[in-house]
Amino acid sequence: MVFSLVFNLAAGLVGRVMPQFQVFCRRALGIILGLSVFTLSLGVLGTVFIDRYRALANVFVSGGAGG
Repeated sequence: MVFSLVFNLAAGLVGRVMPQFQVFCRRALGIILGLSVFTLSLGVLGTVFIDRYRALANVFVSGGAGG
């Protein structure tokens, strides 16, 4: 969300300063950069998921919270 907001504000500023910068070029850059941020965050999300999954599996292996 923050990345999208910053990118759209910067693209709007560039569009004001340089009107020759085409709208479709801004949209394509937004898609490419958004997908890049997504792919870079997949490693972190995968690590968090595996850590949480191991913690949940340990709860079931050790007998649960209530016995």
